[in-house]
Amino acid sequence: MEFVNRFRAKNTKAAQAQSKLRQIERMEKLEAPTKAESRIDSEFPQPQRSGHRVIRLQGIHHAYGDREA
Repeated sequence: MEFVNRFRAKNTKAAQAQSKLRQIERMEKLEAPTKAESRIDSEFPQPQRSGHRVIRLQGIHHAYGDREA
């Protein structure tokens, strides 16, 4: 339907939009499923410190728009 609504008035795509609309009308209509209440709880234990260097960065810069930090 988004395609039909977008291109229905555009003369180069109007026939394609009408064809898509007829195709949609022939489709079997189904009810949208209701959103099931679901929740996933996860816990990740804090690992022990290894004492090893995990990452080393040099010459790193970041900016947001025109602002540089």
